[in-house]
Amino acid sequence: LDQLASGLGWASELLGATSQRAAEAAAPASTGGLPLDDEFTPGPAETDEAVRRRYGVGRNLLVRFADDGIDQSSGLARLLQSRFTDEVTGIGGRLDFRKLEGTHVTPNAPRLPSDAEIRRILSAAGMPLDLADAVGGIREVASKAARERETASKTVADFVLSETQKAREG
Repeated sequence: LDQLASGLGWASELLGATSQRAAEAAAPASTGGLPLDDEFTPGPAETDEAVRRRYGVGRNLLVRFADDGIDQSSGLARLLQSRFTDEVTGIGGRLDFRKLEGTHVTPNAPRLPSDAEIRRILSAAGMPLDLADAVGGIREVASKAARERETASKTVADFVLSETQKAREG
């Protein structure tokens, strides 16, 4: 459990940095209208170095999204395997790999307001309500993104629950 907690703490740092970036991107007014740097922090090289030096969880889940042109999970998988597999015995950590529908930004896709919320926002802003119909046209795309995000979230949650149960039993 200590190993799991250590790994979750490190993952939490990475998720915290990513969440902060997502929040900044979702609220451009907070930047004074200045463009944001669109690079993730930490970057791929920094992430790889952190895994090499201090990542201590030998059982991992990597998620690759089907429409992700900048995915780096294969390289990370090789790095994790080399870190946790004994060179002599070939025995070591476990790596689960899942390929899901979605894109690189699926985990950060925002929830779109409902049609009623859109109409309320437009009304409060004094804008014509027929704009809500135009916005409604993107509902299908938003619904697909929401399903993909929920599937990804469930996949990660199921993995964590499974690993927690194994740690309790073993």
